[in-house]
Amino acid sequence: MRSARYLAAVLGSFAILLAACGQQPAGGGTASPSAAAKAAYGGTLTFALENDPANLDPMLSGLFVDRNIHYAIYDSLVRVDRKGNIIPWLAEKWETSSDGKTVTFTLRTDVKFHDGTSFDADAVKWNIERYKTTQGSLRTGDLSSVDTVTVVDPKTVKFNLKSAFAPLLGALVDRAGMMVSRKVVEAVGADFTLKPFKAGTGPFILTEAVKNDHYTLEKNPDWWGKDANGNKLPYLDKVTVKIITDADVRLTNLRTGNVQLVNLINGKDVPAVKADTTLNYQEVGSFAFNSMVPNEAQGYIFNEKRYVKAVAMAIDRDEILNRGPAQGVGLVGYGPISPAHFAYDPNFKPWPKADPDGAKKLIADVGKGPLKFELLVPSGDAATLQLAQLIHYGSQVGDARGYRDAPAATQAPGHDLRGVERPARSRRQHV
Repeated sequence: MRSARYLAAVLGSFAILLAACGQQPAGGGTASPSAAAKAAYGGTLTFALENDPANLDPMLSGLFVDRNIHYAIYDSLVRVDRKGNIIPWLAEKWETSSDGKTVTFTLRTDVKFHDGTSFDADAVKWNIERYKTTQGSLRTGDLSSVDTVTVVDPKTVKFNLKSAFAPLLGALVDRAGMMVSRKVVEAVGADFTLKPFKAGTGPFILTEAVKNDHYTLEKNPDWWGKDANGNKLPYLDKVTVKIITDADVRLTNLRTGNVQLVNLINGKDVPAVKADTTLNYQEVGSFAFNSMVPNEAQGYIFNEKRYVKAVAMAIDRDEILNRGPAQGVGLVGYGPISPAHFAYDPNFKPWPKADPDGAKKLIADVGKGPLKFELLVPSGDAATLQLAQLIHYGSQVGDARGYRDAPAATQAPGHDLRGVERPARSRRQHV
């Protein structure tokens, strides 16, 4: 039986918007320029990001937005293509033992960290053990299947698993597989969380970090990546990531030339943007999804699973997609798996229509009176608040007075359903 943890997922298209120009954004190891505009070396680009990264250390990062910088400055052992297939990256190949308990990686030999130190099997072992054993690490769950890591030789490293675990490679695509320089981590100390200068092996080097304002990434001239034609990457000399939380302000900055790239605009603006010949709008399939995340820990409201199901049943996903900020851009989803992924099941639609009466019956069956909770959403963007209000007024299943008698907890990524005081820079919506 599938979990009802993801209450309202809208599987959307990933909209990329550029000011029209000859320069293309930098790509990954298999990127290629479009037929309409041949890529040329040089130039700079300012990219407007919708939220400030919380942590640039992959070990401590817990927010989606952090990845926008992570993937520019760090390489991971493996990556994923547009269809969800695992592809080689820092690991050129891997072999799994017949019992599934050992995965042996063969590493690239042409890679160095930005600080000049070597990337090799010892570096992999140190990174994985750091992620597994450091107090406060958010990667312990990702790597819980790994028992030990053994260095076979400088280009070969073996992961010894507690038991066969198919999702391991998927975890190594993301932050659990990102490699950082041991020398930089040990030299910088606590400041590494937001100033990991010269710590990665990726296409860009972080050279400046100003919290809540901007991050400067400069070209790594020694990066190993090439485009489909064998040309060395990246093309750009520098990328400035500018933090602009309001979608309307981001679009204004694009139109005025203060930024050249944004990856998130409001659905209401899509028709006008498509018609604007000074802008280049690209919409491609994405693995991204929006959701509300209930805190199901012991002592919290949503530890009662019937409450989770009740909220899921009460939500009108079609209304959220078509009347909310997305304005129909994207697809209704019932979980985190995108239609682009091989595991997607188009027949899995547990709540094709909102069922508030069924939700109220579930709450009544619990027998504790009306359901009361607070929905916490990030502040700074009017569209996000509008979405929260739409969910509030369109799917009430209980008392809307608010609820905060549960103990404090760490903020979860996404929309957080719990009864606690709000974290910094969040907005509160009573449901």
